[in-house]
Amino acid sequence: MRRGVWAQASDFDAELGSLRVAQLFPRDVRAIYASLHSVADAASDRGKDLLHGLHHFAERDSDMKMLDSSFTLYLNTDIRGPRNEGLCRDTFVADVLDYFARDSSELQEALVGHRFELFLRILNAALSYTPLDESPARTIAPSNGIGEVQIERLTSVFFSKGDPYELVKNISTECRIQLCETVLMYMSNVRVQRVSFLLTENTVALKLLVPTLSKVSPWRMDSSVLPHVCALNRRVAEYVSQNSSAVTSDALKDSEWIAKAIVYVTRILDVMFSEYRAAYPGKLSNNLNGIEEYDNVHGVYMTSFNSLVDSINEAVAEVGFPHELVGIAERSRWQQLSQHREICEEAVSARPEESSALLEICDEMSRMRVRTGEIAISIR
Repeated sequence: MRRGVWAQASDFDAELGSLRVAQLFPRDVRAIYASLHSVADAASDRGKDLLHGLHHFAERDSDMKMLDSSFTLYLNTDIRGPRNEGLCRDTFVADVLDYFARDSSELQEALVGHRFELFLRILNAALSYTPLDESPARTIAPSNGIGEVQIERLTSVFFSKGDPYELVKNISTECRIQLCETVLMYMSNVRVQRVSFLLTENTVALKLLVPTLSKVSPWRMDSSVLPHVCALNRRVAEYVSQNSSAVTSDALKDSEWIAKAIVYVTRILDVMFSEYRAAYPGKLSNNLNGIEEYDNVHGVYMTSFNSLVDSINEAVAEVGFPHELVGIAERSRWQQLSQHREICEEAVSARPEESSALLEICDEMSRMRVRTGEIAISIR
């Protein structure tokens, strides 16, 4: 028995020593991966202890603050078992990469591709760590689950400062395509509040789902990715239609997919408006002009996006608007979009000689309606 305990302690010391050796070569990617290769198989049994020891060895206040916040959840969550060995390994490797990359832009550039792949795999396993009895809600407290910790860590370590170009370009086309599948799977497997957290806190994932207006933007979408992003919009629309027609005795859950889709659409609108302002910095205009610009520049994408909005409107007409699950910001954005579409429909249906004049006052009407709508929502 003592030999067994001694052997386990000896293995742990050797594994932790291997990781500490990598600290002696803090800019050497090969040393980091060599150390990881030698300890990855121990992730399910001793991964948490190894991470704890690695951070204690560094003896820096910033390390311990990180350990006390986002690591606490990981260290206290039991995800062991034969089905979760891959998840244990992925979370362990992800945290080790974060540890080495957080203070080095050189390592961030070298490791971001692998780290983003791990991020996707961990989100894909959401059913393994998300509470099965969780109810739909409007918001979620930060760091409330392994998925949320990963969202926060990827963003804070790799994308919280500096120029994103060198990092974004190292996220492979395959990962960008897989992101579309991961977002749909995540939306299917978790509650609306977790979907909202993903699309709010991780602007990386969100920006990779929206084509850019600028040809030199670091977030520019590859032509091979665009069909998959459009397919994601269509599949979300299908989920909304299917779930809103399956009415049960639980009205909150019946409207949850509508809420998820509204969160998804309004977050995309935020990116569109930001892109429009960045592409035309000197142009004084209503943010809603950004939608018209996207219609002009990205017609194929906007066809799928508008189809999703139509599906949401049809579901809302049938089931009702999910007020309890959608926050004020999302309601305001949704109202802006609805009013803009209404005005544009009026312009299209007008007589040809009136169309030009009506379109010219479209922006001013949008501003007036949006201001009125925002005041109404804030009062409510």
